[in-house]
Amino acid sequence: MTSLENLASSSAPASAAERALLRRIYEVLLLSRATEERFWLLARQGVASFVLTPRGHDVAQIASGAAIRRGHDSVWPYYRDMALALALGVTPFEMFVGSLGRAGDPHSGSRQLTLHLSSPRLKIGSVSSEIAAHLPHAV
Repeated sequence: MTSLENLASSSAPASAAERALLRRIYEVLLLSRATEERFWLLARQGVASFVLTPRGHDVAQIASGAAIRRGHDSVWPYYRDMALALALGVTPFEMFVGSLGRAGDPHSGSRQLTLHLSSPRLKIGSVSSEIAAHLPHAV
């Protein structure tokens, strides 16, 4: 067995639960990237005013979201945590409704900026545009 084969076999998930978790992370990653692409297309069409995406750190967000006990732990993301929000249960539809300023935005009633999400149901605290300004709220 070559060292590469040995590495591949030793790093493979050992249990069905680990494989299911990795599959879920991958599925949310695909959803995040498809949602991000749609946001960019809408921005290029002049429909969405600006785009705030997790490009470059989406996998870390999703993996962090996998460690959250949904419905128990509170989360205080910042405006580029779209992948984390998807991992916690926010739907792309909710994101687009808010981004496009449509009625029925469950996070702010379309009164916030793009991806400034909050959800008492999902225990997601209100997002601030200034990085780290929501830390006192979280405490």
